[in-house]
Amino acid sequence: MRLYEIVYIFDETLDEDGVNKKLEKFHPLVLGKSGEVVEVDHWGVRQMAYPVKKHGSGYYIVAQVRAEADGLPEFERVLRLDVELLRYLIVLNEGEPTTGHSLLGPPPARTPTRTRGTRRRRMAPMRILPEKTRMPIGVSVLLSSAEAAAVVAAWRDRSSNC
Repeated sequence: MRLYEIVYIFDETLDEDGVNKKLEKFHPLVLGKSGEVVEVDHWGVRQMAYPVKKHGSGYYIVAQVRAEADGLPEFERVLRLDVELLRYLIVLNEGEPTTGHSLLGPPPARTPTRTRGTRRRRMAPMRILPEKTRMPIGVSVLLSSAEAAAVVAAWRDRSSNC
């Protein structure tokens, strides 16, 4: 048995009784013989971010259901055939149940990504090397000015010994 969260968006013209009749028709399909409806939360009519099937708002319901996975294909087939159901989403629930109040509440406090004074130190690019100095192919590192000068000196000593 797994815990699923099902979000339904019905046509906004349906009243709560009509929506409850639809849920009584849908839920036995997913529950099977040993499943249970844990919670049904009616969020009511809400404005959608974009039109869905030429509707600007819909009646939202979130249901938590404990059921076996073998009933889901038939359940989804029946949901797709219903004309008054605009959208649905079935998610395997692994955390706390979603509530309508969690969407309307204050947003969580943001933690700063950087604190003051923790800027990255800029490094001198490798292009400051003189043209006569040859670096091995495939070497691409960022060096500070002191490190770049040490590399240049090492390569000059090496090339002068050859």
